Amino acid sequence: MNFLQQNFDGITSLFAACLEFVLFINVIIFAEKNHINNKVKLLLLLLILYQIFEFSFCFLEVQNNKLVFAAFVLISLLPPLVLNLIISLHEFVNVTEEKNIYKYIAFLPILGIDIFYFFLIDSFKLAECNVFYAIYYYPMGFLFGTFYYLPILISIIILFAKFKDSTKFKSELNALRFGFLLTFVPAWILEIISHQILIGIVSILCKFAVILAFSLTYFALKFRMNNKETPKENI
Repeated sequence: MNFLQQNFDGITSLFAACLEFVLFINVIIFAEKNHINNKVKLLLLLLILYQIFEFSFCFLEVQNNKLVFAAFVLISLLPPLVLNLIISLHEFVNVTEEKNIYKYIAFLPILGIDIFYFFLIDSFKLAECNVFYAIYYYPMGFLFGTFYYLPILISIIILFAKFKDSTKFKSELNALRFGFLLTFVPAWILEIISHQILIGIVSILCKFAVILAFSLTYFALKFRMNNKETPKENI
């Protein structure tokens, strides 16, 4: 057991990065080129980079506060980018000409926290690693968690409430709903029942996010903006 812990800490991160990289390449090659799928590509890239960072921290034993902070910034951008994707999809499906500024405002709180954290880089430390996840020390965790989870929660609400009557892109939307639920709900339940899970939740969520990566990939491969029906002009 000691051999396993000493030599395979972070190996799950490498496995996740490899899976997500394969999905990323599939989206690059086979998905339609459009602005919504571009957001999917960026989400997958963020996940890959974070997993690589975590593998380097835990398996390669890279110890650097600035790199830990960089990994933290990468993953902090995931929730607002998810919300940006869902709102953009809602605008497209519902033929909304007016652009929703909230998809951009969603980035402001987390960027504000990241800028604040920039002056506290020395506080960012890797506390513990194991085969499955890592635990980090960082200041004001409750504040960060609030602004981290809020865009995700809003995204889930929009997916289930705003698209429920949509007859377009049913399989694509169901894939996203499935991915969101299987990614975040189990992680949140584990967070509630275990303090050890709670303090490692950022890393654990990124492992569950492999499920989200699969659903995002399915969505991108199926989603075709050119297939969307447009209303006929009045004659």
